[in-house]
Amino acid sequence: MNERPWDPPPEPEAPEPDWRDQRDRGEEAAPAEPLWTRLREAPRRLAREQQLAGAAAIGIVLSMFTPWWRDPVFGLSYMAFNRFGWIELSLLLVAGSVLFTLFRRAEGRIFHLPLSDGTLAAGAGLWCCVLVLVRLIGEPTRHLNGNTYGYDPRWGIFLCLLCSAALAASKVVQKAIAGTLALAVIVIPVVVRTTENMLLLVPNGLREAASALGAPQNHVIRAVTWKAARAGMITGVLLAVARISGETAPLLFTALGNNSMSMDITKPMASLPTVIFQFAISPFPDWHTLAWGGALLITATVLVLSIAARILENQKRT
Repeated sequence: MNERPWDPPPEPEAPEPDWRDQRDRGEEAAPAEPLWTRLREAPRRLAREQQLAGAAAIGIVLSMFTPWWRDPVFGLSYMAFNRFGWIELSLLLVAGSVLFTLFRRAEGRIFHLPLSDGTLAAGAGLWCCVLVLVRLIGEPTRHLNGNTYGYDPRWGIFLCLLCSAALAASKVVQKAIAGTLALAVIVIPVVVRTTENMLLLVPNGLREAASALGAPQNHVIRAVTWKAARAGMITGVLLAVARISGETAPLLFTALGNNSMSMDITKPMASLPTVIFQFAISPFPDWHTLAWGGALLITATVLVLSIAARILENQKRT
């Protein structure tokens, strides 16, 4: 009787490999680089806009170790960490998030965010600018002998504002809107400080009289305080505009300039200071004449703004 040959049992099917465990053998064999080496090599793998955003975020963090405030009583300087609050914490968290995102991008990590990296960096920079301006308006105070003294801002907080504006302009570097942001960084502190001084010069008796008549707080601010300080605030705005009228260096590195007429703020745009600079260094005598004409135009504009500011100031005194 012929016996049927024995058939071996079928081998069990191997489980399907998990895609998360599939790695290159070469990568597994290669030793991991130290963290310091990875941090040092990360900027070289980023684009220029990403490098600018990273430098601005690092500047925000480093600026918090610089003098932010001056004690009005003892004259001592304090860093941001000496008067640490929710605004300083928010600045650290935003700057740290930007740096962490850029570091992961430099290492080739692919992860999806609701918006593009450039849009998120610009939004983070704008939010930092708002936080710094809020801190400038609501500065820390010291109470002594029943009186309240406000701390004077130092150069460190303005450095943080500049870095925040650079972070906001990282996506639009070398475009017209970047030049606008660069000039805004110069104007905003002047306008804010002038407006604050004008509002503090309004006598408290006017506010108290309006409140005694039953006027709500918003009506007191709008109809009494702002009206009394309006001439001074307008004067500060005009002087700030005159201050930036001849600024050339911020526009050379942001708006760049354009030889043709362009109204697109997302592209390089011509400006009078950059045109004067380009024409002044040219070898053509006719261009030198045009440069002198542009300089005369800027001078006349600054003169008109200064005269208007002086007239408004005299009206306020009378």
